[in-house]
Formats: sequence, structure tokens, C-alpha cells
Amino acid sequence: MKSTNWLFGVLILVGACWGMTIPLSKIAVSTDFPISGMIFWQVLTIAVISFFLQIRTGIWRGLKRRDVMMFLGVAALGTLFPAAIQFKAVQNLPAGIMAIVVALVPIFILPIALFTGKETFAWKRLFGVLMGLIAILLLVGPPDSLPDQSKAIFILLAILAPLSYAFEDNFIAYFGLGEMTPNQVLFGSSLIGLAFITPFIIITGSYFTPFADGWANPDGAMFASAVLHCFAYGTFIWMIGVAGPVFTGFVAYLVTTFGFIWSIFLLGEAHSNWIYAALMVMFVGMILVRPQGEHA
Repeated sequence: MKSTNWLFGVLILVGACWGMTIPLSKIAVSTDFPISGMIFWQVLTIAVISFFLQIRTGIWRGLKRRDVMMFLGVAALGTLFPAAIQFKAVQNLPAGIMAIVVALVPIFILPIALFTGKETFAWKRLFGVLMGLIAILLLVGPPDSLPDQSKAIFILLAILAPLSYAFEDNFIAYFGLGEMTPNQVLFGSSLIGLAFITPFIIITGSYFTPFADGWANPDGAMFASAVLHCFAYGTFIWMIGVAGPVFTGFVAYLVTTFGFIWSIFLLGEAHSNWIYAALMVMFVGMILVRPQGEHA
């Protein structure tokens, strides 16, 4: 039986990169940039990067109708909708709180995966996911967890983003990539995303030119977040096929962990002891989750 330790290494790397995008997004929304405009530049950056990575092997070799449906699903569930939710929520919540909400992804993934038959029930795996839920309760349960209780409504809004990612995770696992590579999915979904967001920003007048006032931190943070998201997202799609949706979805807990760490270093956010207790519980949960099939 092959060792799966390397899968944990990849998962940690993806979590570290994706976690960095949370405080970077907080920096990006510190200006009055329209959210739809920021989504446009994020999607365009990902499209350009994935294009140059794809031209060596051919862009649309053997493209089928089901591939286009995959692009539509990934663009909607993994980019446009959750990005809009996250940008709006992070405008009103600390980056650390946003990192907490990301940990809801595997909690939403498991029942969907069980329903579609992509995962089999196992008490140990369920207990691992429940440990993540306990960690979230440790973070948001105490009365001093949220600096401004009037912003609590945005936590409910933010929860829609991990729900969307959970559906996307299972969408990819259920239908499969076929003969496409993860990067081709990333490129195709980015083009679909641009096809939807470009007319919207033109009609609403929400287009803006980045770096118009020089190399300001918010502009740089927006593009750095897009680059890291491109790497993490492409690797995430690849891991769904290799390790299964529930194990891959557990990257959310790592995103939470690194999101807190990066928020402390980049934004100077201070957190209570509840957070560190919750992070320990998250790691216990990660140990209890294993890849499916031959990688189990």
C-alpha cells in the first residue's frame, strides 16, 4: 500500500497559500474598489496565468460538451459566487473570523458526498469532521469572539461561500475531469467567468484601473491574492481526483490555521486563547481524515 504522507504535504502547501489570500483580500478591500471590479481582475489574472501554463500542451484538445458544463459549474460555484460573498464579508469582518468560516467546507462536503455515493460512511472520518465543527464552536461561541456583534449578520452571509465550495468539490468529484487537466479546467472556467463578469462591470460602471495611483498596497494585494489562488485552486482540483472530496475539502481547516497566522503577521490581528485551542482540535480532526480508495 502506497504511503499517503506526500498528500498531506501537498494539502499543507495549498492551505498555506490559500490562507494567505484571506488577509490579502482584507487589504484589497480596504479601498473603495467595487467588488465586481476586483472579481474581474482576479479572474483575468487567473486566466492569463493558466493560459501560459496550458499553451505547451494545447488549449482545447478534444474539448467536449461535458467539459464546457464543467467550466460553467466551476466558474459559478468556485469563483464568481463565493468570491462576491467573501469580498463583501471580509469588508465587515476581521480576516481571522473569515478564516474560521472557511473551515465549514468539509462539514458541508460530507453529507453531499455521502448522498452522491462518492464517499462511504466511516465513524472515524465522521468524527474527524465533527472535530472541525467543535473547533468552530470554540471560536465563535464565546461572547468575545467577535469584536463587533452588530457584524454577526455577515458571518451568516460568509457561510454561503463554503457551502458553494462544498457543492463545487462534489460537482468535480461526481462528474470527473475526463481527459482534461486541472489547469485546463482552471483556464476554461476563468474564460467563462470573464464572459459573465465583463458585461456586468461595463453595465454597472464598476470597472477600475489598478495601480492608477502608483503601486499601492491594496492593488498589489489584490493581484498577489489572485496568483496564490490560481496555484491553490488548480492543485485543489487535482487533489479531488487523487484523494477524494472529503479529504481534499479538509484543506479548509488548514486555510483556517494559516489564515489566522498570516492575519497576525500581516494585519497585526490579536486573538484569544480560544483560537489556539480550536486550532489544536482542527489538527486532531485532520489526522482522523484519510484519502479514499487506494490512497486510504
